Amino acid sequence: MNLISRLDAIVFLFYFVVVAGYGLWVYRRKKSANTSASHDYFLAEGSLTWWAIGASLIAS
Repeated sequence: MNLISRLDAIVFLFYFVVVAGYGLWVYRRKKSANTSASHDYFLAEGSLTWWAIGASLIAS
């Protein structure tokens, strides 16, 4: 029995690549900044947009 269709796998992989790519982009942009404070870690230094935070909440 096929539990996951080909379209489901494509959508999942596309979503994963987009989220991972965005994360890497933010990481490389902020790599030189000092991120030792915990409030910067949890609030993403205020650099994320509302849709990225909302997508993260929904995904988790």
